[in-house]
Amino acid sequence: MKCAHEGCQKEASCAPKICVPAVNGPLEESKTIGLILSLKICQLHFDELKIKDFLSPTSDLRRMVEIVARGKAEPDFERAWFKRVLLISNEFGMFERAQAGRPGGG
Repeated sequence: MKCAHEGCQKEASCAPKICVPAVNGPLEESKTIGLILSLKICQLHFDELKIKDFLSPTSDLRRMVEIVARGKAEPDFERAWFKRVLLISNEFGMFERAQAGRPGGG
């Protein structure tokens, strides 16, 4: 499968996972809100991702994080980061199976 970045001919190797800690919370991944994106890209284009492009104040992804965080600590979008999830990992496999079971999923 080719990288989803327009014009790239490299093989996709990973997907980004957005990790958002709580305000004043620890930066341990296990204590963050983590959302894997279905964007399958190569390492080069993963390295070029900018978190602000995905979590702008009006983005659907930001609203999704806010919904997940309801009733919990306030999300700290300023300290959010991307984690690389390999397409061959168990984590990504579970994500894809969950997506396939959702209405409109693969």
